[in-house]
Amino acid sequence: MQSGHKLRPKSIELIEAIVSPLEASPDTPRRRWSGAAKERIILEALVSGANISEIARRHDLRPQQVFTWIRQARRTSEAQAAATELVAPAPTAAEDAKNGIEIVFGDAVIFIGDDVPTPRLVEIVRAIRSK
Repeated sequence: MQSGHKLRPKSIELIEAIVSPLEASPDTPRRRWSGAAKERIILEALVSGANISEIARRHDLRPQQVFTWIRQARRTSEAQAAATELVAPAPTAAEDAKNGIEIVFGDAVIFIGDDVPTPRLVEIVRAIRSK
């Protein structure tokens, strides 16, 4: 006895495709931001309490772009710091005698001696970040 399935002819439908540019695709090329402009926007975004969305809107950007620039800047600065540590010469006896901390915030460099109490150091860092 044969199976209950009957063979049916299969049909194929041909679809004609036309290649056209996307309607949502911008006609203008991508904007290029100078390093100085990116740095200025990143510094705005790093201020304590800054609203990234508002900063992005003000500069006609998306918040994701600002966050990407911040991540890239952090990676670059970490890589530069690691490279500096690898090639930094060993401290001389006079330099070794200068115990303390060097804090770099943008263009400002602050040297703090080892005799500064921790609560005072915290106050200094907070004051610098609030500027």
